[in-house]
Amino acid sequence: MNWVIFCAGVIIGWIGELFIDFLFWRHRHFDIASELEVRADLAAMEARAGQLEAQVIGLKEDRTHYEYEMQLSRDTLARVHEQLSAREAEIRQLQALLADAHRQLAEQTSSRPIMPASESHGLEKIEGIGPKISKLLNARSIYTLADLAEANVEELQQCLAEAGPQYQMVNPATWPEQARLAVEGNWEALDALQTDLKGGRA
Repeated sequence: MNWVIFCAGVIIGWIGELFIDFLFWRHRHFDIASELEVRADLAAMEARAGQLEAQVIGLKEDRTHYEYEMQLSRDTLARVHEQLSAREAEIRQLQALLADAHRQLAEQTSSRPIMPASESHGLEKIEGIGPKISKLLNARSIYTLADLAEANVEELQQCLAEAGPQYQMVNPATWPEQARLAVEGNWEALDALQTDLKGGRA
């Protein structure tokens, strides 16, 4: 009977030891697996943090680049505004000069004697000038008696010389004077001068 109890106790003890060992090693295996999972998660988080940090550095570099480009654009825009202001000032100055020139021209025009409408463009009114010579003078931008009055005799002679030998005998020496008398409306003096002339010669 004692032997049976002893064997039963040994068997029960052995079973209990196996049960305790089973529980201990299972818990330890679970702890190891949990630790590996935590380390894996930590490594993944560290890798993700590294990626995010690299992205943040890239964004900072892009921000610095864009700020630099924006500052360049601001500087360029400021220079353009300065140049535009300078050009506008030049334009205003030129407009003022042009207005003064128009005013002076109007004053000079109003101070000239008014010629009859029939005489205002009559180059052929001048002794020695016919239709052909009138066209030659028009080609030299001489259209009116006022233009002829301001013309240079040497230029008139050159105009006739370049027109051909048929105009070599024409003398334009008195044309500016005749035109001046006509512009001034001094018709008596003009008639007297033309009476003494033949083909534009004194």
